[in-house]
Amino acid sequence: MKQLIIISLFLTQIILANSNTIYCPEVSDLKKNGMHWHSKTITSWKSYESSFVDHVESFIGAQWNGIKVGTISCIYSSKEENVFPVSIQNKYMFVEPTQTTWKTGSDGYLNCIASEVKECPLTPYVEKKAPKDTEEILKQIRDEPNKDQQSNTNYNNY
Repeated sequence: MKQLIIISLFLTQIILANSNTIYCPEVSDLKKNGMHWHSKTITSWKSYESSFVDHVESFIGAQWNGIKVGTISCIYSSKEENVFPVSIQNKYMFVEPTQTTWKTGSDGYLNCIASEVKECPLTPYVEKKAPKDTEEILKQIRDEPNKDQQSNTNYNNY
């Protein structure tokens, strides 16, 4: 199971490293689980705030916060009255958007107000190169010592 998770993380990094542009999830990709929204597209997105929204109607924009590199919030609305918009984020960093669709708000955030996710392009920030192929990933996994076995061995020596 541990190896499957590691391979999944490496593949996500490869996709991000080889993607010049990604986008917020489409409305159709959003799912609600309890009081929180999530989506699994190229990357995993989720809401951190509880939401009373039962049905997301439309994408209304994105918001970037940072200095040269920062985080993204994708924002969605519903037809329901007296509820806050749904805001989802992911754990990755993004390069500061420079496209004309992004405008600086009075709060200092960069905002992309749009009805289509393709109007708010995002460039992932990739610090180091990801492995080039699956053989390299598998070699890296094989070469990594199993920390669980090492800790048990050390414990048994006492």
